[in-house]
Amino acid sequence: AMHHSGLFEDHRMPIATDISWFHDCDGGELAYWPDGPDGPDGPARQHQVRRNSALVLDTDSVFHGVDRIASELPAMAPLRPGMRLEPAGGGRWVVRDSQRVVADYAWDELRYSVSWKAYCFTDEEEQRTWRDHADDLSLGVVVDRFVADLRARGELGDAVPVDPTLALLIIDTYIRFPPPAG
Repeated sequence: AMHHSGLFEDHRMPIATDISWFHDCDGGELAYWPDGPDGPDGPARQHQVRRNSALVLDTDSVFHGVDRIASELPAMAPLRPGMRLEPAGGGRWVVRDSQRVVADYAWDELRYSVSWKAYCFTDEEEQRTWRDHADDLSLGVVVDRFVADLRARGELGDAVPVDPTLALLIIDTYIRFPPPAG
């Protein structure tokens, strides 16, 4: 909401996000609206997922998501944090919980992607300010700026609603989602 409002641009850190794919598949394309949810190009564009391909974009500014993978999928193994995906030979991969095999897959059954983010600074001083938290915004400053703008827009009177009402008003006022597809 802070980014979408435009009220905090002086504190925004641009972040370049790289999404890399290491598999081929149909379905699960990256859907994105390069001109925003109300852009002139209408519906989302899709980036086809292909092995050893990547896309770099500002995912904080470009509304995006993953398209449907399939209408029906087999039951998923009971995965949890700390499990490992390991090669088993012959083009097969296993998921292990310690030494116990939880799942077994052929490479073409796996969807493997990596998302990597790069913080972008204009110079070393800006990086140092960020690293040292020398210009961080407090929650009070953020809320006060939102409240002042909501009042200027006529969306809020003298009384400030309590959570979650204020949070929902902020979301409804500043976050724009693309319209549902046909």
